[in-house]
Amino acid sequence: MKKLLDWGSAFMKKISNIVLMSLLMTCLAGCSFFQHSVDTTTSPLVQPSDLTPKNTSVQVARYSSIDALPTDVQVNPLVAIASFKFTPTVRTVGQAITQVLQGSGYALALDSDLPADAVQVLAKPLPVTQRELGPITVQEAVQVLIGKDVFTVMVDQLHRTVSFQLNPAFQMTPARGQ
Repeated sequence: MKKLLDWGSAFMKKISNIVLMSLLMTCLAGCSFFQHSVDTTTSPLVQPSDLTPKNTSVQVARYSSIDALPTDVQVNPLVAIASFKFTPTVRTVGQAITQVLQGSGYALALDSDLPADAVQVLAKPLPVTQRELGPITVQEAVQVLIGKDVFTVMVDQLHRTVSFQLNPAFQMTPARGQ
């Protein structure tokens, strides 16, 4: 009986070696079968459009994903919503607008680049009714402070400055020397 077991064990070793060898040969044959070469002289150049991701969705949890795109506020900081409460040290409309623009990356244009009417309004005292604003967008807060009906806010996105243009209805008023 022991001889039979020894013979069976030796037979199984030979069979397992044959199986392993055949698997190895199959793998090696398969690997050489699937090899291919790439001709780099005729492959097209990578275009910039090929580098942009096609799917901007990013999975953040098992069942949740978000778009990996900038928010509106990141693209245009002037649309950020905030509340403003001006301290007693902020005395003029110009100081209030400067404080509203802080943190947005934008600044009030130089007085030499502003219309004379806007420079006059910026030097006026901040009205008590405007000491607290919001929640409101930064751009709308600037518009309210300068005078929503009188001026239009002009944004220079290249230089990140804010200026004003007098609305046509106010360009020739009796108080201006008619």
